[in-house]
Amino acid sequence: MHVPKDGEYANWEVDLATRYPLALAEMSRPSAPLGSFEASATARWGIECAAGWRPILVRLLDRLEAAIAAQPAETRDDFRIAQIKEKFGRLTVYLASASTPAMTAAIDEAGEASLVTCEACGAPGRLAERRLFWSVKCSAHESWTPLDPLV
Repeated sequence: MHVPKDGEYANWEVDLATRYPLALAEMSRPSAPLGSFEASATARWGIECAAGWRPILVRLLDRLEAAIAAQPAETRDDFRIAQIKEKFGRLTVYLASASTPAMTAAIDEAGEASLVTCEACGAPGRLAERRLFWSVKCSAHESWTPLDPLV
């Protein structure tokens, strides 16, 4: 298995960072050097979720990009995404330091959608504890882990 270095992203992540330059600014122009303690998780490791949640993520990024663009130019960096990951079976997104009610609502809605969407394939799924970890899977991917290839 190839282990990416800090700042080394998959092609789909590069495509998203190009499409959403404000929301995913950490990936193209990190606010702190990658080797430093201050480097955000998004800058270092990219987007930490499986393929099934990408449509949810794209809808969220559409909304966040528009909301960030509506902010004064000098404050936009406060709204960049610091981390995107799966946590306790839910898509979790952290902004750098600020949020508006619209951004919070978009993040909450994406999190709620992830709770019923298979993280592996995007089909309807069920949140359950599996192998000591919470995850959302459909019946076809019940035993799938992020280290397994998708067939």
